[in-house]
Amino acid sequence: QLHMYRAEEAAAKQRALMEHMQKLAVVQEQQIAKMQDIEEALKVRQQAHWRQVQSEVAAQQNQVLKAEAMRLRRKRMETQTRLELMRLQENLEDLELQRERQRKSLRAAAEW
Repeated sequence: QLHMYRAEEAAAKQRALMEHMQKLAVVQEQQIAKMQDIEEALKVRQQAHWRQVQSEVAAQQNQVLKAEAMRLRRKRMETQTRLELMRLQENLEDLELQRERQRKSLRAAAEW
């Protein structure tokens, strides 16, 4: 009878140990699932952060390109203005020469 009691006690201990191991396995599965969820959330957050960084970099590059375009436009306008001034200066000089020739021609005609 004592032998039977010990066998039942050992079987009960083994069942309890098996139940405990099953509970541990369930807890371990839950922890693994939580870790996977956390990893996935981190991955999503990193991707969102990377997209944000790329967007900011693209915006900065856009600003730089816009500033460069403005600088080139201004430079082109300055060059056009200088060329126009040079052309006007040449026209003015031509007109002054023409006026001087007319004056001489009128003086010569008046003296004749």
